[in-house]
Amino acid sequence: MSTYAILGCGSVGYAVAEELVAEDKNVFILDVDEGRVEALRDQDLDARHANISEESVAEAVADRDVILILSSDVDANAAAVEHIRALGDDQFVIARASDPVSADELTELGADVVINPSAVIADSALRALETGELEYKARQLGEVIDRTEHRMAVRVHRSPDPDSIASAAALQAIAQSRDVEADIVYDGEIGHQENRAFVNLLGIELVSRDGIDLSEYDTIALLDHAKSGEPEAEQTADIIVDHYEHEHEHDVEFADIRPSVSATSTILTKYIQELDLGLDQGVATALLYGIRAETLDFKRDTTPADLTAAAYLYPFA
Repeated sequence: MSTYAILGCGSVGYAVAEELVAEDKNVFILDVDEGRVEALRDQDLDARHANISEESVAEAVADRDVILILSSDVDANAAAVEHIRALGDDQFVIARASDPVSADELTELGADVVINPSAVIADSALRALETGELEYKARQLGEVIDRTEHRMAVRVHRSPDPDSIASAAALQAIAQSRDVEADIVYDGEIGHQENRAFVNLLGIELVSRDGIDLSEYDTIALLDHAKSGEPEAEQTADIIVDHYEHEHEHDVEFADIRPSVSATSTILTKYIQELDLGLDQGVATALLYGIRAETLDFKRDTTPADLTAAAYLYPFA
């Protein structure tokens, strides 16, 4: 089992120590504040007083596998990294920086991993914001679908590609989970042989625009529609979901347009997750293929959101 040393046990170091001790890890703590050391000892932690910038500290932790240098004094952290690396490269060293400049310095001195608490907090806040926004948007989407009295039309762009078809199948599944019947409506033809095989193999039913009267649908969704080549200003809708910006403003009840992702299938996958919807194999396979097609098997403009969506879908596909 790995052994750990924490150099500098302020708020960050103490939080890490608590987690490691809770996992029954062997933790040794060094800190320059004698009062803090006494308080740590009162909690039955193995803590000793030391100035972590001194050379002797490297020898004091030489028997530890992992060194976490977490004091708020970046100069002391840099000195600790330098002294530890002077004894060898066997230990895994994590060091705390305060900004990109100090992060580069610590990396050059030999730290294996450099963390910036401010950046970590900001990243955590942004993730919380993203989660909160998705929860809010999912609730909005559900409310619009629930107001459907008769039937919903999910319109995809002309001669739809796998991303368009897959995202439509996902929205159809969301609607059906709320007891709302939905048709996937397309214009033109499903021209490419590969796209026809995609639809046939997965059993996705599409309805040609030529054979229906859109006025019979009381809810209309436009999915992956910005690149349709049709005049957007003439399109009416209640729901718009797309990964391309639209040239015209739409007065709709619900819109989620995210140029920050590479596939509309990615957006719909996030809603599937948020709504905790059971995925059947066909829809999961379609969404995964839609993401792969838009990103050229993750080789073109792939974002972290595309990758996490694909990872979620893979076990179901």
